[in-house]
Amino acid sequence: MSRPTADPRHALALLSSGLTIAEVAKELGCSRDTVYRLVRESRAALDKYRAEREDVPNLEPTFPRGDYTPATTCNHDKQPIPIRSRWYCPICDRSGLDHLPFFQNARPLPKDPKPTPEKPTAKALTRRERRRLQFAQAEAARARRVERRLIQSMAARQERPGT
Repeated sequence: MSRPTADPRHALALLSSGLTIAEVAKELGCSRDTVYRLVRESRAALDKYRAEREDVPNLEPTFPRGDYTPATTCNHDKQPIPIRSRWYCPICDRSGLDHLPFFQNARPLPKDPKPTPEKPTAKALTRRERRRLQFAQAEAARARRVERRLIQSMAARQERPGT
């Protein structure tokens, strides 16, 4: 029984998801050399595809080490993005292709709207709380009936002469 051949795109996707070469090889059931070959083939096919689509350049985002938060600063003063590189910094919104006419008239992205404050949602009641509330409502209704009857009987006594 022969093993199915591994897909180069699948190997690259596994490697891009954070697995090591050895883990990808174990996942695909092949040797590490085969994984290196598959990744090389996949990257070559991807570069060929990108070269055919030169009208729309694909940029590769470069994220800083550590947490990526709104307060994160980029390190372009130490290591600037080389001209003609496809690297893109999402922090300062610069790339190595900013000199191209395609990017000269690009509109900036709109700012994110301010989040609306969320209204507190009603917490779902437990069965015990629902029963307690139901019992309290029934007791309040009983008390109102008793009070109404008491008021009616007092009014009836006042209307009767001689009591």
